[in-house]
Amino acid sequence: MNQNRDMSKIEALIQTTSSTLNSWSTRRFLITIVVIQILFHIPIVHLPPMGQHTWRQIMGLSTARNYYEDNNAFFHPAQDVRVEPNDKGVIYFEFPLLYWITGQSYHLTGFSHINGRLMMLIMGIFLIFGSYKLSRSLGLNEVRARWFTFFVSFSPYFFYYSISSSPNMPALTWFIWGIALIIPPLEQRHWNWKYWLGIIFLSLGILSKATYLFFGLPVAYLFLLHYYSSRNPKTLIVAFISFIVIILPNILIYLHSKNLFDQAPFERARYAILRPRYFPSSWKEVTSTLRPAIADWFLQMYVNTVAIPFFLFGCYAALKNKKWKTKIGGFYLMWLLSFFIFSLFFFTQFREHAYYLTPLLIFAAMGNTYGIDLLWRKKKLRLFVCFLLICVPIVMVGRVGHRWLWAKQVPEELLYQSDEFEKVIPVNERVLVFGDDSPVVYLYYLHRKGISLHPSVSIKDLQRYNALGFKYIVSELPMQNVKALNALKIEKVTQIGDFRIYRIVDSN
Repeated sequence: MNQNRDMSKIEALIQTTSSTLNSWSTRRFLITIVVIQILFHIPIVHLPPMGQHTWRQIMGLSTARNYYEDNNAFFHPAQDVRVEPNDKGVIYFEFPLLYWITGQSYHLTGFSHINGRLMMLIMGIFLIFGSYKLSRSLGLNEVRARWFTFFVSFSPYFFYYSISSSPNMPALTWFIWGIALIIPPLEQRHWNWKYWLGIIFLSLGILSKATYLFFGLPVAYLFLLHYYSSRNPKTLIVAFISFIVIILPNILIYLHSKNLFDQAPFERARYAILRPRYFPSSWKEVTSTLRPAIADWFLQMYVNTVAIPFFLFGCYAALKNKKWKTKIGGFYLMWLLSFFIFSLFFFTQFREHAYYLTPLLIFAAMGNTYGIDLLWRKKKLRLFVCFLLICVPIVMVGRVGHRWLWAKQVPEELLYQSDEFEKVIPVNERVLVFGDDSPVVYLYYLHRKGISLHPSVSIKDLQRYNALGFKYIVSELPMQNVKALNALKIEKVTQIGDFRIYRIVDSN
């Protein structure tokens, strides 16, 4: 009897809470999501770059710091990889807007790790609002639009990359905002300033991450959908003009980046080009990639492990109800088809790079949305649904929290003793670095320019770098692991933890 009474109280509490949340205005709902995300990120916002793919974060952050210190032009971003004595480090990786803004912010605050993380968090907040805007533009009702926004912003992927420098999430943000803005004018056949702003955002998305060129298919689907409903040739004319507006800046930027690439030394240029990794030839390669791509990345990082029941039920219900025949279903079908085509070129990257699946974030959120909306209608399951929802933010933090605790991917010496390295190595000296698997991480923390070398470097190359003026060597590896060092006359300056700093005395 008491158990039934307790259950009735819980059900009444759930119903009251649900009614209260439903009574909230859209603005209040979105602001609440934003405030929660800000509070969750406060313990992290001051941290230096670390965790999964630190090298990718630093590719952007070193560009930002070089904007600040070197005052280079917007379209001439620079990296810390420097070879010649007067090498400016210029190379183009992706549209540098956010890095340039971060670099300019250092003029106001001085250099701080906070600035780069705040820049990404601002883009994350922009994504929260964009997610709601996209869902409403596609025709979701208010309830489902809120669920969609909730699942985008409470995915582990969002939690990590909304405060970690990377072009992937900002590119998605620009792109979905672009789609959200062009849909209403398309439906009304009224090409106002919001429409053209949307076109600019689409272009920004592709500039930020060229792989979004693959996702022109769902955009084309929207244009064709409205053309066949209206038979108005003006729709096709506007579509063609829009295509030119989107693609022309990308062509010009490509030509510019190719020119910078051709002028850059090999040591820096080899990291600048996005190289397709074609579909593997053996079934073993396919399965070894699919397992982490699906289990480790998609279901855990994008769907959120605890939300998997929502996603699976949502997909089942969507297939059963033939949702692909609807406008929103057709859009997501085209989105998935675009991702499949994209996968043919970059499939093997899914094995270790969660961010290559970034476009699937909105698909995961849509599956969760449809699933939870249907499950919520089953009163007997509401307590279970509520339990899973309470666990969503816990899993969001728990899935990636270790990256800032014990999986930092940066040696402790560089994280906490970087000033000691700066005291030993003169400011204008370029350095040769051993032990860094990336081109830029150690250089960024050393706050010095130079080159990261493989321990198998040849004696000839070492002598060439010495002739170019390199006098200092920073190595995390024992000297015997870099055999070519025996060809140079060097002296040990100091040792900081496992790091040894040498000075080249004589190249003969």
